[in-house]
Amino acid sequence: MIESQNIRQILAIMVTDIVDYTETMNNNEDKAWEYIKKQRIIIPPTVSKMNGQTFKEMADGTFSKFRSAIDAVQCAVKIQEEAVSEDLPIRISVHLGDVMDDGIDVIGTGVNIASRINSLANTGGIVVSDDVWRQVRGQSKMEGKSIGEQDIKGYHKNVEVYELTYNPDGSITQKVKVTETVTITDEDGCTVTSSTVTINNAVEIDADIDPILPAACNDPDPNEYGFEFNNVVTPAGGTIEYSHDGGTSWQLSNELRGHLSGTEVFPSIRVTLPSGTICQRDFDRYIIPYPLDNLD
Repeated sequence: MIESQNIRQILAIMVTDIVDYTETMNNNEDKAWEYIKKQRIIIPPTVSKMNGQTFKEMADGTFSKFRSAIDAVQCAVKIQEEAVSEDLPIRISVHLGDVMDDGIDVIGTGVNIASRINSLANTGGIVVSDDVWRQVRGQSKMEGKSIGEQDIKGYHKNVEVYELTYNPDGSITQKVKVTETVTITDEDGCTVTSSTVTINNAVEIDADIDPILPAACNDPDPNEYGFEFNNVVTPAGGTIEYSHDGGTSWQLSNELRGHLSGTEVFPSIRVTLPSGTICQRDFDRYIIPYPLDNLD
């Protein structure tokens, strides 16, 4: 239990709220009272076990304090785990901020912000302020997403709020990407799949690289210099493109001109198949040679 008297300190404040409690009370008093009983059975004991103290209960809501933001968030997860199993529809918010604690009650901006952001949580959900998120995001299994900066009534600046991601049993779960960019290095040949993938160094692509040189060694026209791909072998049915800079730029012609003798180039070929699969091969560095005619 946290013991303090008439002091200002930084505490993590956790606020819980029974969703649609007023409506439930108007429609079914017995059910509303059942919610309150479940709240009292679940929340204060769990808070105490997680090194906190519940300092206020206001009908369908509770306020608890913790010295550690990590303890507060882990407590919120435990509470939601039990609340889900007991069919208690609550939402929870946690904020880390400056408060005044007299040992019985806690007041201050930190409490106000924790209370204000509570309505942003979904039923069964947990939201935390950016101050809390900075403390817990490095913990294993702690995952969350920003729901944006929120205007807090009575506070001089916006507060960014994060929604924690966790399983119905209350355990935090890491987010899994639904889509991913896949890069496959093809050692046995270019395999076409239904997904769009890029296959690098595809062995089904091959070609000879030959220089393009002018008839006269002193020809100043840069378009008479360069290189070309010959005897090109690629997977059938695709669009073939050629590059002189390792794939930064592409063209349809197999002749790449405008590179004077002594220029270093990085030849590449790519083939885009009808399925969307891209096969690409990057060749070794190539240096445009000098014309050797008219030399003694």
